[in-house]
Amino acid sequence: MAEYVKKLALDFNAKQSAQTVCAKQLDDKSRFLLAEPQIDGEKFDVRNCSAKLYAKRNDDTVLIVGGTVTDDGDILFELTSLLKKPEILKCDVKLIYESTTLSSCLFYIKVIQTIMLSNKMRVCRNTAYSDIIVLKDGDEYYQLANEEKLIFTVKNDSDIILQKELTNSDYIENENGCLLSLSSSETDIDVGTYYYNVVLLRIDNEREPIITKTEFIVEEG
Repeated sequence: MAEYVKKLALDFNAKQSAQTVCAKQLDDKSRFLLAEPQIDGEKFDVRNCSAKLYAKRNDDTVLIVGGTVTDDGDILFELTSLLKKPEILKCDVKLIYESTTLSSCLFYIKVIQTIMLSNKMRVCRNTAYSDIIVLKDGDEYYQLANEEKLIFTVKNDSDIILQKELTNSDYIENENGCLLSLSSSETDIDVGTYYYNVVLLRIDNEREPIITKTEFIVEEG
């Protein structure tokens, strides 16, 4: 099973505001957070400690996730159980030595929901087509960052027959989404049923599925 790992430096003596990391809601793969423990920007050794992550939800319930201290002295947490709905989790990592809490560090996890308004697509052969791809972050519409991309791919079995990249320049303000526009030459595809998917390519090159394998139907114009 694929594992997606986010990395975070946790400074247990930091004076700046708590950091925020993002994670996608209901990921069908495991998602992990690898935290490097620091004191004033310098890594310190926690290999004789255990660690727990306390995550407070919007409804004030608290979930507890045990951490694994790696051979390199980092702390690995599996986040999958925390990503049930879009919300901001207030998290507290506690370092424990012989049943005593030595130190703790706050940060936030922003759980992102991704939604596309239309799924199955029908296009007429050799005819221009357009649709809006809408992403939501909780109750708010999500706009791509400058270097993020949406990758729209149509396949015939394993062969790619059409691919488009959308950026924040394709964002339509009054539609709250990115415009997917296919020209008549791009839809000049043999009549039949194909499949498409949409992937969000983030700044760190992490790929997040937005729409998995879904029908792309080409009809006679």
